Parts: sequence; structure tokens; C-alpha cells
Amino acid sequence: MLSTVFYIIVLSHRVGGPSVAIIAFINELKKGNYDFHRNLRINDELVPIMTELKELAEILKQKR
Repeated sequence: MLSTVFYIIVLSHRVGGPSVAIIAFINELKKGNYDFHRNLRINDELVPIMTELKELAEILKQKR
């Protein structure tokens, strides 16, 4: 039981924290701030999404 609770807490930090960072990054992109960067921890679950968003920011930056 205790190990399940610990796992849930760890998983929530690996998803919850990155979600906040991704939302902040998207909000900056909407404002036209393509130089804003938030780094996630290497073990966070949403690293692939943030990587794609950073690539999108570079593309948008080049097109303006």
C-alpha cells in the first residue's frame, strides 16, 4: 500500500510539474515570445511534448 502511494506521488510530480511548464510555454508562444524556454527534468513523462514545442517555437521564430 505504501509503495503504491509513493508511486502515485512520484508519477504526479513527473506529469503535474511538466504540465504547468508546458502550459506556461504555450502561453508565451501565444504572446509571440519564441525565446522563452522551460526545461523539464530528464525523467519527466512529458519531455517528448516539450521537445516538439521547442521545435515549433524555432520554426515560428524563423517565419516571423
